[in-house]
Amino acid sequence: MPTKKKTSPATDPAVKAAAATPEKKKTVRTKAPAATHKSPARKAAAPKAAKAAATAASAATVAVAVEFDVTLHHDEIAREAYFQFLNRGGYPGNEHEDWLRAIEVVKARY
Repeated sequence: MPTKKKTSPATDPAVKAAAATPEKKKTVRTKAPAATHKSPARKAAAPKAAKAAATAASAATVAVAVEFDVTLHHDEIAREAYFQFLNRGGYPGNEHEDWLRAIEVVKARY
């Protein structure tokens, strides 16, 4: 029966590789309660400035989009004013109020 050759730790390649790598220490990090939350003084001011600029840009866009031309929607406003007239009973005397309400209704659609 063949005998197994004895190896010493100095000559065994597996033992050499294991000995060459240093063992890593396991560290457990714990956070203090104060370290988990940023205080308002530590927050960066740059995101606030970027958010303010984005809000101003969207407000400018909305201001342009809100523009409403009554002359372009005259027929639709007249139809809505007639419906307002019918809804209040068809009595004359409040045509101007009907027209103003109709303008608001049509503006809300657009």
